[in-house]
Amino acid sequence: ALIDLAYIYDISGDTESARKYYQQAFDIAFEKSMVSPQAHALIFFAEQAVENDLAAARDFVLRAEAIYDSTGSLHGVANAKNVNAQIAVAEGKLDQAIAFLKEEVALCEQMNDKQHLAETRQELAKVYLLKGSSRNALQELSANGWVDRTGPIHSKGIGEHKALYAKALLADGQVDAAINRVTELLAELDPETWLDVHGMAHEVRAYALRHRDPIASERAAARALACYTVSGDDTSTNQLSQEFFIQPYLTLAKIDVDNQLRAEAQEAELRVKSEMENVHFLDVVAKSALPDPIEQEAEAAQVHQIRSDENDEGIA
Repeated sequence: ALIDLAYIYDISGDTESARKYYQQAFDIAFEKSMVSPQAHALIFFAEQAVENDLAAARDFVLRAEAIYDSTGSLHGVANAKNVNAQIAVAEGKLDQAIAFLKEEVALCEQMNDKQHLAETRQELAKVYLLKGSSRNALQELSANGWVDRTGPIHSKGIGEHKALYAKALLADGQVDAAINRVTELLAELDPETWLDVHGMAHEVRAYALRHRDPIASERAAARALACYTVSGDDTSTNQLSQEFFIQPYLTLAKIDVDNQLRAEAQEAELRVKSEMENVHFLDVVAKSALPDPIEQEAEAAQVHQIRSDENDEGIA
């Protein structure tokens, strides 16, 4: 019962309550040697540790895998593969993450668990996008037919799937198709639920329109930012703020500073030139005021001659 309660809190986004009940379930299961609840709790602990302690995450998932291997739980092994993939992504080992997720896909197919399979393909598509393989991402997202469903969306998973498909289309250069997909998605979504899915759709629209309609793009980015902020998605909030609002304004500010510095430099250059011209003018004036050396020499010779003549007369 504690495991079920913890799971409900987990999927509802109340991580603190989920951690509390998973810990209680683990402690009780450990005392009574009940391995299955221990493994469930260890998987949760591993997922939480991926964000800030990869060593602990690896330890938790190894312990869970040992239990699942001993009990033969394919579903548990599949969950462990997923956490291993998350650890690999955090370490930047995308090929390794893809390998883990492909193994998870195979296990889901073996169990005929269509919901788990669709979610795993979605995670695989995200890693392919990180790797720059948009075609592979589109292939994974198209595999289960969710992207072609029409009508009101009653599952958050389907909404996320469609939003991610539009993102993959955009990454693949299919801008018009991406815009059409998110337009359809926003019409299908309940405007008051799953704000993070709304955020994904508006974000795709913001990027798709960035060079076509900057005003509409900024408006879509603002809507995405509002959705992410309310839904508590700090990572997407920070990234979108940086990309669409902080960095552009910093760039404009830098341009203003550069222009100001350039104007000041030009003004200083003109001032220096003006001062140099003044110095040159004064030099010319000064030189023109100096006596001519040739004239001075002639005058000196003339004075010398006069004195010589006066001396000759005196002697006579």
